[in-house]
Amino acid sequence: MELIEEKLTREQWSPDQISGRFAKDGVAFISHERIYQHVWKDKKDGGALHLHLRHSGKNTTSGKARIRGAG
Repeated sequence: MELIEEKLTREQWSPDQISGRFAKDGVAFISHERIYQHVWKDKKDGGALHLHLRHSGKNTTSGKARIRGAG
């Protein structure tokens, strides 16, 4: 995860870019979702990785549409 954190913080890559580049270069296969999970766990533990996300670390609806009135 150290290399992923470096790409997020120093190079300002998105989790999608990291996942795609690692797969293309044969470095490792890691999904962008797994990277986001790592970022949110880091935030929960008091870390600052979420501040390097392009959407200011806002975990809205995880890309899912919300249905009004559906709890």
